[in-house]
Amino acid sequence: MVVRVDAEAEAVVTVYRHYERVERRLAEMSVTSQSYWVRRFLAWRAETNRPVLPRLEPVELSEFVVHEARRLSVATMRLVVSSLRSFMRFLFASGVTRRNLSGSVPFLPSLTSWSNAKSRHGVMDPIKI
Repeated sequence: MVVRVDAEAEAVVTVYRHYERVERRLAEMSVTSQSYWVRRFLAWRAETNRPVLPRLEPVELSEFVVHEARRLSVATMRLVVSSLRSFMRFLFASGVTRRNLSGSVPFLPSLTSWSNAKSRHGVMDPIKI
């Protein structure tokens, strides 16, 4: 599935992809996967009328993770949070944000607790497990 973002957000993704390939020497498949989740995050921010990236707040990361967790598996959510952490480190390293927000990305519970919680309650907030 293709995630569409505006030209400004796509420019950020392009620079991020270069950073991941050149600076971090990641494989193209990893870069493509992480870029997909970064685009989803940027598209979600646009849909929810968030301020510009330099004003990104930690709560947005939690809200996005909860939003995505409602529909995705644990394995996929691990990719989501890993991609967000990488993107937050990039934003800080490139001077877009004034602090490193990678530690603000929520950690996921273990597979067992996630599965048990989802079966008991339908949809779970990964932050509260």
